[in-house]
Amino acid sequence: MRTPGYLAAALLLTAVAFVLGAPRSAPAEPTSYAMTPDVRITMPDGVQLDSDEYVPTTGCPCPTILVQTPYRKSGSVVSEGNTLFPSNGYAMIVVDVRGTGSSGGMWDSFGANEQQDSVTLVQSVAVPIWVGELPYSSPLPRNPLLPQQNSAPFDWMRGFIDIHGVVGVDRPAEYERLVREAVARYPAEPHAHAYLIALLAQQGQPIAAAAGAARAAIPKTADARVALAGSLAAFVTDFGRLTASGAQALLAEASSLVDEALKMKPGDEGAVRTRARIEQLHKR
Repeated sequence: MRTPGYLAAALLLTAVAFVLGAPRSAPAEPTSYAMTPDVRITMPDGVQLDSDEYVPTTGCPCPTILVQTPYRKSGSVVSEGNTLFPSNGYAMIVVDVRGTGSSGGMWDSFGANEQQDSVTLVQSVAVPIWVGELPYSSPLPRNPLLPQQNSAPFDWMRGFIDIHGVVGVDRPAEYERLVREAVARYPAEPHAHAYLIALLAQQGQPIAAAAGAARAAIPKTADARVALAGSLAAFVTDFGRLTASGAQALLAEASSLVDEALKMKPGDEGAVRTRARIEQLHKR
């Protein structure tokens, strides 16, 4: 059975309980929604996967979150988050992967059948605007069958980190675990390091060591320095999570990175713009 045609856009995340959909302003009041349990979706080989659908009663077409999980769609690991997004204007479809929960077939963890199921499910919901795989409890291989609109690997993980922050389910321990895992997985990614440096500043811890490690790991280019500096500056205005001293520490580090970038590439426009932004934040 195909899911309703009015579900306009899909996000696919494999084996996760909580995910964040396309950019969207949260409604002022909770959104009512209808839940349809045990909707069967047939795969090309005839195996039927069991899903629960959560659809807002108003505001659709709307962004849709598609979750594939081996932890049972109605089990405590997953169900805790199943109502969070529908009540904020997102549709949500939660699917037991083949061979688990109420779905048919044999479990093929991250294997060829499960990857093909991912493609079929995305196509069954709608044309995806963002597709990726993010870690929850175990490392995930890249799914080569899925379209990679966001090609940078860290972008797959970034949204999942954010949803565990204060704007999502607000789970500090899981947020920190994911931030540290991101740095380990993507040591050359400036934005991954920015999350860790900002986290330490939020916790009132020294950031010098983490900043030094970032400099050693990211590409030795002006662009990488500017990317890290800009990301640190962005955290200064990020939902008021920083103390004044933490904000100043991040701005000082960002300013130092911009200086390094301008030495590498004098007059670099990105560095100049980032410096102006840092100066504005200093005056706040």
